[in-house]
Amino acid sequence: MNTIEQKKIFISYSWSTPEHGDWVLSLAHQLMGDGVEVVLDKWDLKEGQDKFHFMETMVTSPEIDKVLMICDRKYAEKADIRVGGVGTETQIITPQVYNQVRQEKFIPVVAEVDSDGHAFLPTYLKSLIYIDLSSESSYAMEYEKLLRNIYNRPSLSKPKLGQAPSYLLEDSHVSYKTTSMIRGMDAQLDKFPVRVNLFVKDFLAEFDKNLLDFSIDSPADSYLEIGEQIMDKLTQYQPLRDDYLHFTDKLFRDDRNFDVNIVIRFFENLPLHLSPRSEGYRQWKTGQFDHFKLISHELFIYTIAIALKHDNLRVLEELLLTKYFLKRVDQTDQNSSIMITCAIILIC
Repeated sequence: MNTIEQKKIFISYSWSTPEHGDWVLSLAHQLMGDGVEVVLDKWDLKEGQDKFHFMETMVTSPEIDKVLMICDRKYAEKADIRVGGVGTETQIITPQVYNQVRQEKFIPVVAEVDSDGHAFLPTYLKSLIYIDLSSESSYAMEYEKLLRNIYNRPSLSKPKLGQAPSYLLEDSHVSYKTTSMIRGMDAQLDKFPVRVNLFVKDFLAEFDKNLLDFSIDSPADSYLEIGEQIMDKLTQYQPLRDDYLHFTDKLFRDDRNFDVNIVIRFFENLPLHLSPRSEGYRQWKTGQFDHFKLISHELFIYTIAIALKHDNLRVLEELLLTKYFLKRVDQTDQNSSIMITCAIILIC
């Protein structure tokens, strides 16, 4: 069963020579044989009819799916100087080509080329893609291209539009300044090795400042909901945590003889996150800051593990044998700090 919709076309050409007329007639017969209804003056223009009205109707009629303009030397010349029937059709077609949305309705079909192989095309058609039926060797292939164009059945069809990959819908990780500091870490320390302690201080200070982003400013009413808030914060915290791991890995791997006391003071300051660090808090709930306990313990364990990974005994000795003075904000007075002495116990 033929499920392709029937198409109707009009052929515009120049009465150049009897041979060219036969060529156009042969093309029309071939198209008719392939199911395309062809409107041709030799068949459809009768005595007593207005030929100019006929031409205008064929060019502008919505019933005509395509207009084939058979281009040879004479057609190009007459179209350019607006002479004869071709000139009249050109005056009708030109604004259609330039102004209409459906420019694809008009198909230049080249029947003759010059000695250099260049197609004879009217000036107003030079920018359009054409079908070249001037060569016997490529006629069959080009004719199939023409037929596919008329029926709107291209040999290569545009694939069906799919959906965006699901991973694009996932939330993007927040980028921190610590990330860019790590990228330039090796280059900066190779160029200015004496600045290693300043770099370590700056990185850990920036990391500590970014930890404030994971405070729960408006805790939920129930402990269960607070727990959910804490899980969300810990999930969001992972990219920042990974920055610390990359930084520590680079630092301990090459050592660079940095002052380990800078890292120790960083750990001493971490307990400050266990209670409000701004005067905006007037009250808070139990457990609201407990996730910073996990963060602090995890960071210390990772730090020891990375030092072991790189056999950095100097750093291990300093971290494990030091007495830490942990800073905390007194819950009775947010503006005062107390120093707590504790010993770090290594469990093997």
